[in-house]
Amino acid sequence: AEDRLREAIEALEEILRQLREEEVERSLASLETRLRRMLDMQTRVLEETTRLQEIAGDGAARQIQITAGKLALDQLKILAEGERALLLLRDEGSSAAFPEAIEQLNLDIQSVADRLQAADVGPLTVVIETEIVSSLEEMVEALVQVQKENREKQQQQQQPGQPPGEPGDQPLV
Repeated sequence: AEDRLREAIEALEEILRQLREEEVERSLASLETRLRRMLDMQTRVLEETTRLQEIAGDGAARQIQITAGKLALDQLKILAEGERALLLLRDEGSSAAFPEAIEQLNLDIQSVADRLQAADVGPLTVVIETEIVSSLEEMVEALVQVQKENREKQQQQQQPGQPPGEPGDQPLV
């Protein structure tokens, strides 16, 4: 009876480990999708801001204000995505550095939205937007790397003769 109980416990631990791995994969995929969407949106805003900066000297002040206002709204949409990504990470709770990075990113995104709302399409706005794009690219790369490492780890655990991994919680990122 004790042997069967130990076997049942080991089977349950294996099931829990697999469920946790699947949950981590889903969370990573969701986070990667969200960050890629933010990156695409931010790249478009950066391109448009750069275009506005180039025509700012032509005296088209009213057109710049209107377009910058639209870009500010786009920037707020990016911020909403960033807030959702932050909630996803906080709900998951295992990562400390990634939520901090996204929180800082969201502050930069809000700063750009405020600058665009004031029709400020100057060099500082473009620099901040460029930094946001760079940060998003780095985050996406980090997520892709973590997903790759997780897949490799799962493949190693599935090979015959390998002892099953510990079912302990692993950080998401």
